[in-house]
Amino acid sequence: MSDEKPKNKKKSMSGKEAYNAVTDTVTGVNVRLSDNLLQAGGALLGLIGGVGIGALVARQFAFEYLYYSCAIGAVVGLITGVFVVGLFLMIFRAIKHARGKHE
Repeated sequence: MSDEKPKNKKKSMSGKEAYNAVTDTVTGVNVRLSDNLLQAGGALLGLIGGVGIGALVARQFAFEYLYYSCAIGAVVGLITGVFVVGLFLMIFRAIKHARGKHE
């Protein structure tokens, strides 16, 4: 008989990989700098786009409600930007975890 142990083909995850797997699939704070910068960029783009759309809407009313339209557009754009980028990150990370790539 041989005292060799069977080689485990599965690679065990490090602590960081396990933390990222849990925060990506269940709950928790995402500490990846790339994800957070992408989220901030999406929020900023949504904010700028919302202000622009608010200004275009105010133009229909001869700029009488310019500040209100821009403020409402900014809030809606910010929420939309965060939601869209969050949805992208959720799908992107789910695909990576399904492939077994836990960063």
